[in-house]
Amino acid sequence: MKSNDTQPAVPRLQTIPATWSSATEVNGLPTPRLLTTAEFAELARDAKSTILKNHCLQGHHHGVRPLKMPNGRLRWRYEEVMALLVGVQK
Repeated sequence: MKSNDTQPAVPRLQTIPATWSSATEVNGLPTPRLLTTAEFAELARDAKSTILKNHCLQGHHHGVRPLKMPNGRLRWRYEEVMALLVGVQK
């Protein structure tokens, strides 16, 4: 049965969820927070495909280099992404 109800537009992310910025500990050592490419894209307001294309062509996206996980997926360091978004230069 079809419904004529339309879904409300999803609002853009206005604040960063607390879980994105929290680091965890493994064996008593701090582990940096890593973002998925989709999370990075949402924060940067870029398309996921743009981030992946820049990584493929240049090895980075606006200076942020990812870590490659054993499963082949990319993870982006939270601190570097936030520095890019805030405008902090290395």
